[in-house]
Amino acid sequence: MNSRTPTRQSLPLILLFVAVKMTLSPLLVSPLYDLHRDEYLHLDQARHLAAGYLSVPPLTSWVALAIQALGSSDAWVRFFPALLGAATIAVAMLLVRELGGRLFALALTGTALTFSGLLRLNLLFQPNSFDVLAWTALFYLAVGYVRTGRSPWLYAAAVAAALAFLNKYNIVFLLAALVPFLLGARPSLLRNRHAWLAAALFFALIAPNLYWQYINGFPVFHHMQELSDTQLANNSRGQFFLEQVLFFPGSFYLLPIALTGLWRSAPLRPYRFLAFVFLCVLCLFAALRAKGYYAVGLHPAFIAIGSVHLEGLLRNRSYGRWLRPALIVLVIAIFLPPIKALFPVLAPQEAAQRSASFRSLGLLRWEDGRDHTLPQDFADMLGWRELARKTVAVYDSLPDKNTTIILCDNYGEAGAINHYGRRQSVTAVSFNADYARWFPDLSRISTVIRVKEESDPVSAEERRLFARIDTVAIVMDPYARETGTRVYVMTEPRVDIARLLRERVDAAAKEWQK
Repeated sequence: MNSRTPTRQSLPLILLFVAVKMTLSPLLVSPLYDLHRDEYLHLDQARHLAAGYLSVPPLTSWVALAIQALGSSDAWVRFFPALLGAATIAVAMLLVRELGGRLFALALTGTALTFSGLLRLNLLFQPNSFDVLAWTALFYLAVGYVRTGRSPWLYAAAVAAALAFLNKYNIVFLLAALVPFLLGARPSLLRNRHAWLAAALFFALIAPNLYWQYINGFPVFHHMQELSDTQLANNSRGQFFLEQVLFFPGSFYLLPIALTGLWRSAPLRPYRFLAFVFLCVLCLFAALRAKGYYAVGLHPAFIAIGSVHLEGLLRNRSYGRWLRPALIVLVIAIFLPPIKALFPVLAPQEAAQRSASFRSLGLLRWEDGRDHTLPQDFADMLGWRELARKTVAVYDSLPDKNTTIILCDNYGEAGAINHYGRRQSVTAVSFNADYARWFPDLSRISTVIRVKEESDPVSAEERRLFARIDTVAIVMDPYARETGTRVYVMTEPRVDIARLLRERVDAAAKEWQK
């Protein structure tokens, strides 16, 4: 691609930050925490490979398949997002080199991204880690193309954009701004056959997922509407902008420096269109009341740009000798004090005792718009092993497993039971999320192990359906979001339960296809 290859100084530095990132990530999660609610769903997708899912595109399921091949231990689950985070740092530092940055800009970029909220984002096996990597890669490839005008950058960008789309549809917001502004900066692209071939490659790669969306009634729109109604409606625009600062507390100042550099610096002026991309996407997310982390993909590239411009400003300045190392130390110094509030390093009980520090940072507010004892992400990492252990024990105690189904209220419950009960070949399902499509053969079902949230007690209808309903287990972890979740055994059905379940499965599938 005729890129500026890393120098003998920069390559070891890049590898050093990659090593630091990979070392830090596992140290920031107390062993008292389980995996996160969402991780269980993504892991279960490896057992049901498809061209698309209700909640996400298919790329995460491919990574889950690799985790499954490696044994599905929690350590492997956490390894992959950490690796993607390390790759993000490496690509951002390569962007520094592409922009002509030197040792200080490389070190500041690496430090700013290593000691940031990306560490928290990269703790979880979700599409977000690859999303941030893909955004960073697209900025890097756009800069490479503008600098060289060579077509391989366009094909690489097409592949990166396609993988990003197959990972998370969030990338559409970036492409909606990046493509028009890039065309504005380089109108000749419209007459470049390689640009059209790259666009064709992009659509060819995402075509299976688009077709899957089409034949299933575009469930992505149902999912987005549900997300908007149940979660985004409770978000505030002020909180959105505050979270941008909280993700990069020691280096957020680099963003305005980057925007200024793109506008005023002669070496950076060819990439001025990126400033418009940044502002456009940020304002669009704010208008939609998006969650703060939706926009995190913007930051690594602009931290790299800001570092390059700052390096130029400090060059030949007498105070630069002490200010450069001071700025690097400042990033770490600001990051370390709140580390116990931002990461699940403390035991849940100890974290609950320090709830005031969480509240001051706005971290106790959940999707329901109310404050709770622990941050939602922390509470969503508790109680799952307990639930799975108790449910599997109930399942093992039943005499006829071939006529039994485990039916859960939500995907977290079903996924956790399947993950921790996989050696016993336990299969749990739910009418929630993608599980509506993953029900086993229901023709012989007569016993239901029902897992119900505390807010969802046994209904009068369920009591009419079964002559006997026994409460056999309760999740007791006081800090888990699933605290009070109950496990029931429902037997002696008064109706054809298999037929009724099949009708409800069909209804659930049709609901998300609307």
